[in-house]
Amino acid sequence: MAAINAYESGRTLRIMFQDEARFGRLPVIRSAWAPSGIRPKVQAAVERQYRYVYGAVSPVEGELDWMGSEKMNTENMQRFLDMVRKAHPDDYIMMVVDGASVYLH
Repeated sequence: MAAINAYESGRTLRIMFQDEARFGRLPVIRSAWAPSGIRPKVQAAVERQYRYVYGAVSPVEGELDWMGSEKMNTENMQRFLDMVRKAHPDDYIMMVVDGASVYLH
């Protein structure tokens, strides 16, 4: 169907595969000296920090589009899709999305 829509619109079909990832770190690490055989107790305020990345690859063209963000949500996913559309304005894009973050109950 996507190939028919691309043909009818006069645009090239671009097949893309999308995924997102979370990268994080624990920024506060404390060390302490202690005699051998004694495990020291060290107070530290550990705060997790994350950065999210959206990405889509078009393997036929060998191109990658990506966007970093502070949060992963519907608004940022839409910003990413808009960015991809603007990067390839002459193409009809069929994007395969895994839907892993969708919560079904």
